[in-house]
Amino acid sequence: YTVFVRYMMPILPIIAVAAAMSIETISAIVKPRLRSLTIGVLACACALCALRLSVHACRMFAAEDTRVRAAQWVLDTADRGKVIAQLVMPYVHIELEPEILISGARYRHWTYDRDRHVFLDEHGKGTQGLPDFIVVFTTRENRMYEPMAAQIESSGAYRRAAEFTAIKNWNGPQQFDRQDTFLVPYAGFDGTEQPGPNIVIYERLP
Repeated sequence: YTVFVRYMMPILPIIAVAAAMSIETISAIVKPRLRSLTIGVLACACALCALRLSVHACRMFAAEDTRVRAAQWVLDTADRGKVIAQLVMPYVHIELEPEILISGARYRHWTYDRDRHVFLDEHGKGTQGLPDFIVVFTTRENRMYEPMAAQIESSGAYRRAAEFTAIKNWNGPQQFDRQDTFLVPYAGFDGTEQPGPNIVIYERLP
């Protein structure tokens, strides 16, 4: 079974109570005339640490996920019938056709077989053709398509049409739950612009 980091949230009230008891214990050993000041300083220190994390978390959750922005870019840019290839990872892709069951497919959707090094068409069959757009995903924990992206850029057949960056610094302090696909850090927010993976969309040249 999967144990997510968010499953630890029920212990937060226990930690808060423990912090309050620690402040009370520390204040009891200082001089009486400094007791109120000590309690105030320690309480503010605890509150500021929690406030900083809360502000960063609210900022992240208020920002639009890169997958949403990338999907909207494709819908605004790519004409109906174009071939869209996503170099997908487990649970990491852009949702382009929520209306597919009602109105039919707007695009032709391909994927990529890393073992055979070929694109697979919408029927899962290998094809020698080239898609009109290639969507490449990169996350902090999974950068397996970086070599493929380098090949696409050096091929001369595609141009970098759009880029949606969630993390600017791969060596930053961000801490992610590796089993969670929200792709929002739970600590170390510096260098993270918004939720989601880094996404680069390549468009085939005429």
